[in-house]
Amino acid sequence: MFSALAKKNEPCETGIMKRRRTISDLTVADLRALGLSHSFISRLRNRLCRPSLPVAVEIERTYGIPPRAWLEPAQ
Repeated sequence: MFSALAKKNEPCETGIMKRRRTISDLTVADLRALGLSHSFISRLRNRLCRPSLPVAVEIERTYGIPPRAWLEPAQ
């Protein structure tokens, strides 16, 4: 039913599935919606750690930010 309205394998553009452009566009609420803990989100946002591959892939699927973005230096 909804597949006719959205491109195949593209996240929905409404609500929580809104596409982000960079890591800094992700809010704490965005990451909490993926089931990540507050402490892990804090470490991610401060670039003290990187997400596992499954988490990075889920971020890409949900928000459109590719896993390679986590390898880029902070701006």
